Amino acid sequence: AEGAGNLKGLTGDAAVEAAKLAFNIGLTEQETGKLLARNMLVTGETMAQSKASLETVANLARGASLPIGKVMKDVADNMDMMAKFGNKTVEELGKAAVEAAKMGATLSQIEAFGENIMDIDNARNKAMQLSVLLNRQISVDRAQQLMYAGKETEAYKEMLNQLGGITAFNQMDYFQRKQAADLMGVSVGEL
Repeated sequence: AEGAGNLKGLTGDAAVEAAKLAFNIGLTEQETGKLLARNMLVTGETMAQSKASLETVANLARGASLPIGKVMKDVADNMDMMAKFGNKTVEELGKAAVEAAKMGATLSQIEAFGENIMDIDNARNKAMQLSVLLNRQISVDRAQQLMYAGKETEAYKEMLNQLGGITAFNQMDYFQRKQAADLMGVSVGEL
């Protein structure tokens, strides 16, 4: 696996192209090599197609006014999600990283949320407890449906909307914040 994660074994031109790509997307050559190799393995794409996928992700981050290196690092650090959530491509994972970053989250936070929200009984109990604390209804049903359909970032966004966003979160007391973070599967500081 480590051998597939670097630029060794590439032809001279391919290695130069990959090194340029690494520079352009704000990753090390090692991280870029891992992303390229993993994407080629999962999707069967060529080196050129995988490179184009990474450039697409970088352009999505750029278009959303997000730091390209931060988004790409999030993708590189969470490549296991490619297989965990249904053999997603680097491009799909990159789109999810961009959407997560727009919400102030990372892919690892989305993953933790997914694990938490799909623990059906515990998630419902946490939502009921939070509903009591907030004196309004919080439901995990729609978020669970979205998560099950493979729409991880949409599920996260659904729960953030139900919580009322950052303004509502800042108005919560300690116990409400703690319960909201517990429901989301993150720490109070991360939420």
